[in-house]
Amino acid sequence: MYKYIIFFISQIFFIQTLFGEVVTPNGTDEIDPTILVGTLAVGNDNLMITERTSSQKPNSTTYPQKVYIAAHTGAGEVNNVRFSAPKNLLIPDLGNPANSYVKVSLEAYKSDSVEYYLYASVKRDNETTWKVLGDHHLKTLVTNNASEPFTFNVSIDDLLEKANIVDPVAKLEFTVSVFFFLSSEIIAADAPALPSTYGTKAAYYDFLFSAKVPVNRITLVELKKGDGRLKAIFEGGKTITQMSTDLAYKTLAIDLPDGGDHADDTFQDAMGVVGSTVKVEVDAVKDGYLDIKGLENRTESEPDDKYNFSLAMMNKYQFVSLLSNSMAKSPEKIEALLEKQACFIMTAGFGEEHFVIDYFRHIRDELLLTNILGKKIVGLYYMYSPHYAKMIYQNENARWWVRMISYGAYYLMNYFGFLLLIMGFAILAVKKSRKIKPCVQRYQSFK
Repeated sequence: MYKYIIFFISQIFFIQTLFGEVVTPNGTDEIDPTILVGTLAVGNDNLMITERTSSQKPNSTTYPQKVYIAAHTGAGEVNNVRFSAPKNLLIPDLGNPANSYVKVSLEAYKSDSVEYYLYASVKRDNETTWKVLGDHHLKTLVTNNASEPFTFNVSIDDLLEKANIVDPVAKLEFTVSVFFFLSSEIIAADAPALPSTYGTKAAYYDFLFSAKVPVNRITLVELKKGDGRLKAIFEGGKTITQMSTDLAYKTLAIDLPDGGDHADDTFQDAMGVVGSTVKVEVDAVKDGYLDIKGLENRTESEPDDKYNFSLAMMNKYQFVSLLSNSMAKSPEKIEALLEKQACFIMTAGFGEEHFVIDYFRHIRDELLLTNILGKKIVGLYYMYSPHYAKMIYQNENARWWVRMISYGAYYLMNYFGFLLLIMGFAILAVKKSRKIKPCVQRYQSFK
């Protein structure tokens, strides 16, 4: 009998937790596009990058939704932010945050006929105390068994004051924890409101403020031609500050058509160049290569510097590192590449300038073309390879096989001695193992 009573009570408790007043972020993507920062004027704001700390909903202080907010101290940080001018000037001034707001989109749900009010509560810095932020949301939720979207405008000035961030300019980087909840009662500003009271029915956020701009930059080593694309070879991304694994967000390829070298320019300086555009942005890559696709091939009448690229990295605050050195080059149709590279089959396989092609071109020039037999081999190759090269370029499987065979030949020819040494040791080990005679231990039975 007692088992049934306990089971019945537990089910009632479970049902109560499913329903009631609930607040959730208005958005379900991992990167939630619903947090804006700016002034109260419509459209006078910038979109922030937000992310979930886990696959769970941000319904506890353990799993808040992170919001990365770029700020400035009047020291020129506005020149390093990704937002287009003049919106770059809208990032909060930590020395004077008046008239700056975080606009949070929320979805509120209620299952009864009681009138509820929407509130925000802020955690005090280095304390366990939480305080209600300002007055309740002006719009009350009265519809029964329905959800309704809200935009809660949080004053950054009020936010920092309630969070007890005494000198934000000196801190430069800090986190303010906030949760949004519904209450049927009018709650005064500064009144305590703890997460434990509202549990999973509230929506929890961590506002991460930063006025730290990245230091150091990428070094662009080479631009390689391809058909409708360029491959940027670069290094140095690991030296850039504010680009840890958790913070680095994108690598940008910026086209600067003035043809100048823009090494160490800020992002806003780059965007001030007439016609400049971010051609490509990919998930953060710190060293290696970046394929810049979707480009127009050079025509015969155009110079070989149609595009002038610099690279940069951007973090989740949308601060961009200083630009790399610039390089200019034009992509070319595969036919032009095949003709210039001369190694038709390999060029068709790689589809771009490549060190393996350069190696075999060197073999051709320094070895084959220095004797009669080699010249005949090269002549036969040039007679038939252009036709097959075009067929290979149009077949991805054939291109893959050409690349694999080319890589194999390259490494075999460059590391033949090393491979021969390994094979020698392997053969020696096998021979020694055969010379070892098995030892048979004989046992005599006890008498």
